[in-house]
Amino acid sequence: MNPTYMLWCAGGDYRTVCRTMATQRNRSHLRLSPKRSAALGTNIKQARIELGLSQEALALATGLTPQHLQRLERGVANPTLATVYAIADALRRPIKSPLHE
Repeated sequence: MNPTYMLWCAGGDYRTVCRTMATQRNRSHLRLSPKRSAALGTNIKQARIELGLSQEALALATGLTPQHLQRLERGVANPTLATVYAIADALRRPIKSPLHE
């Protein structure tokens, strides 16, 4: 079986993964540093504006609430990996690590 299919939902539907992860809040969740959270939020906002999307439209495309997307763009929320992939897919942007730039 394809590891991508096992790890993520088929067809790019990450909402199921996010709901599953949200119900397991007792597990430790690594947090981004404030600097990385701010940089991620800035990048999300810039890409969203370049595509001409509102926060509501991007939230709808990713299955997030507009409030959560606002917190991500401000750099105060800590996204899961599934959330980062869902946003990247909706914005049609690759996910890059600063270590590889």
